Amino acid sequence: MKHDIPLSTLEQPVESPSDPIAAAPAPRKNQLGWRILAVSLVTMILLSVLAAPLRPPPNPLNKGKELYRDGKFEEAASFYRNAIQTHPNNLDISIAASTELGRSLLALKRYDEAITLLKQTVQKIPSGMDTWEILGETYTEAHRPQEAVDAFKHVLALEPTRVHTHLMLGQAYDNMGKKAEAKAEWNQVIALDPVNEGQLATKLINLQDRENRFKFRNR
Repeated sequence: MKHDIPLSTLEQPVESPSDPIAAAPAPRKNQLGWRILAVSLVTMILLSVLAAPLRPPPNPLNKGKELYRDGKFEEAASFYRNAIQTHPNNLDISIAASTELGRSLLALKRYDEAITLLKQTVQKIPSGMDTWEILGETYTEAHRPQEAVDAFKHVLALEPTRVHTHLMLGQAYDNMGKKAEAKAEWNQVIALDPVNEGQLATKLINLQDRENRFKFRNR
């Protein structure tokens, strides 16, 4: 018995099941573009994160500085005492807290206590310029000008261009009656910082000159 096979069936191509590459559908161009874009964005984000600077941890003494700025010197002193006890093995925090405690005690006019603390602190770190400077200011307020001069000179030996120290050294000299030395320090301030502390130094020199003229007239 004869069976007729349609011609259209014979003309259809026969796919080989053994060719997986030919059988797999070709990826769409749009899908490939989105994948490339996604990879690019992720790469850019990673690079930006790696390039961003690391933020330093917050300063644990910031609260004490805020209290001091607000004029709450007793509270600031208590805060710094607690910080010293809380961080006994952290030299940086201990020194900074001791220095700021000395500054608070100076504001409270507790000069002897401040001097004892600050002297102990500079023994631990002789290069602590802030500590030496506050010690010098405390000596000045305690009417111990020679010790103030020694403290300020120690600072300037470490940093000769420290403007505020020159200003305070001039004040200590002036308290000792060493007018020429005081004027020399204040002129140094004017040379280093004519806009800010130099203006105060100029006023001190003018005040000193008026005092000298007054003394000369009343001889």
